[in-house]
Order: sequence, then C-alpha cells, then structure tokens
Amino acid sequence: MKPPTRKFRVLLVSTIVFGVLTIGSPLVGLLGTVGGMSKSFKELGNSGVAEPNDVSAGISEALVSTASGLAVAVVALLFSIVLFVLTIIEYLRLKKAERAQSEGA
Repeated sequence: MKPPTRKFRVLLVSTIVFGVLTIGSPLVGLLGTVGGMSKSFKELGNSGVAEPNDVSAGISEALVSTASGLAVAVVALLFSIVLFVLTIIEYLRLKKAERAQSEGA
C-alpha cells in the first residue's frame, strides 16, 4: 500500500483537531459555569441573604461561559463532520486509484 497523500494526512489531522475541540470546549464552558456558580454561592455565604444583583453577576458569568463553550462545540462539530466526510471521500479515491493501478500492472 502506498503512503497516504499530503491532502489525506491534512484532512485526517484536521478532523482530529476539530474532534478534540468539539469534546473540549463544553468542558471549558463547564469550568466557567462552576466558577460562576461558586462566585454566587460565595456571595450568598458572605452576606447571608445577598442582594439579587450580587448573585445574578455570578449566575450571568456561569451562563455566558456555558453558552460560549456550547457555541464553540457546535461550530467545531459541524467542521468535524465536513472534514470527516472529505477524509472518507479522499480515502476512497486513493483506494480506487490503488486498485486501478494494481489491476493495470
């Protein structure tokens, strides 16, 4: 079997990179969520009954980080799917060319 072409290697590595982004970005968003909620609970613990504005700042931080992580994950997933399909197409093209070459030889 011939070594894969540069195009195939680039597609494969890109698919892996976007797959990792798809998996990792919600986890980073979750980390921000935990931080924001911790901030809210800390505020509640410090003052007993906190002002709504003080608690809402931490909750807002949590929601923004969650939404950001999910937005990045959705975009990365779309790119990952497209790259995966392109990688499969390139692999099949290489196999077909290899089969044609072996039958012709």
